[in-house]
Amino acid sequence: MEKQAVLFIDVDETEQKRYYYREPHFAAARKRGFYCLTAARKGRSYLERLYSDSDQVFLLDEITEDTIVELVTHLNRDYKIKVLFCYGGQATRYGQTGVIVANACQKLGLVYSDPDGINACNNKYMMRQKLERLGVPSVRYALCHNEKQLMLKAEEIGYPLIAKPPFGAGSAFIKKCANEQELLQHYAIYQSNYDKSLSADFFGRGESNNDTLNIPGSTILLESWIDGIEGTVECVICGDVIYPVIINEKLILTDAANTVLENLLITPPVSFAPAQQQAIRDYAKRCLHAVGLTHAIAHLEFRMSAEGPIVIEINPRIGGLYVSSAFEDIAKISPWALYLDILLDNSDIAQRLVRAANAVEDCPYLYSMMVIYPHKKGIFKGFTDLAILAEDPAVIDYSVFPAGSSVNPDLEEFYLLKCWVRVTSAEAAKALYRKISECAIPVIE
Repeated sequence: MEKQAVLFIDVDETEQKRYYYREPHFAAARKRGFYCLTAARKGRSYLERLYSDSDQVFLLDEITEDTIVELVTHLNRDYKIKVLFCYGGQATRYGQTGVIVANACQKLGLVYSDPDGINACNNKYMMRQKLERLGVPSVRYALCHNEKQLMLKAEEIGYPLIAKPPFGAGSAFIKKCANEQELLQHYAIYQSNYDKSLSADFFGRGESNNDTLNIPGSTILLESWIDGIEGTVECVICGDVIYPVIINEKLILTDAANTVLENLLITPPVSFAPAQQQAIRDYAKRCLHAVGLTHAIAHLEFRMSAEGPIVIEINPRIGGLYVSSAFEDIAKISPWALYLDILLDNSDIAQRLVRAANAVEDCPYLYSMMVIYPHKKGIFKGFTDLAILAEDPAVIDYSVFPAGSSVNPDLEEFYLLKCWVRVTSAEAAKALYRKISECAIPVIE
């Protein structure tokens, strides 16, 4: 009997896992009778993680299109590989895994996102270029590789502005700079600390050709500041048809020394009128069409300016925090099973997404994502009191960062505590967030 299987390419070698992705997809695949296989780089760190939920783990000398194609060809003697996938939003020092896997899928005749689309999402400079070429509303921007370029281009763009790596994750080294002094200070910190962050492997591979110049620790992207309320659009792309499913609004944002932290989000949004929400959906479609992403679940971040929504970034994967719970509780659809269906090219996805959109429209509740971050650098030991999370009926789910981990809130995000709650209003969400923050105090030594 043919053993059908899914194969995941895992390149998350950080001390603390940067994403929860393989596990829920494997759980969804097993419900359908699939074997779940994982491939990773030989000699990588934290290899034991992969064995906990994989039927088999295969170690490759390197992760390339050729080694993946060779592995799948070999595995097809014992299995029938139906899905080959990875966490598409990660650029590593060994290359862009999403692009590598997409190209391998093309050679193998399997469904996957357009590799140029993945590249344009992960490379924020390339994203801006594609938007500009198609006349999609965007911002002034410039890519800089040294201090001289930085000062020159910043003057052309104007202050305030945003400075951030063209690749990255965890909001690492992102800062709103009001003047040249703040910009140069931020750049110096990025240069000296980029390789010490938990997200160090997400800054991409050093490349020196004219099209994709990227020098981790030196290359930085400048963008005009966008005034307005910030939010996200969670989109599903079936083939090349785009379905904006859920809009989140960010109620509380905090500017740390060299990063921006999302403390509180709410969905459905409370500040965007119905006409604005439709404008957001239409704009998200234009952006995703411009970058060329296909066969994907995508997370688009934007600010609602006076002229309309303006994109901040596009991620070629599902959003973090509790976006997956938003799909399940609000849209009444599992994003993990849905993504497998996209890669299996199942025929009923469009109808299910229409039903999901109707479920979002008819949802009688408000839901909120809440995050507590570290207040200082050190070793996270836990929280003083988490009893409120069990006692308050509004709390649906929560997760705590592993105790004993090193944290540095000045450089990037650390979700010490993240919660998924159901509320009656934005004010109720803010009140609950304050209550949790006052009771659950992180202990950091």
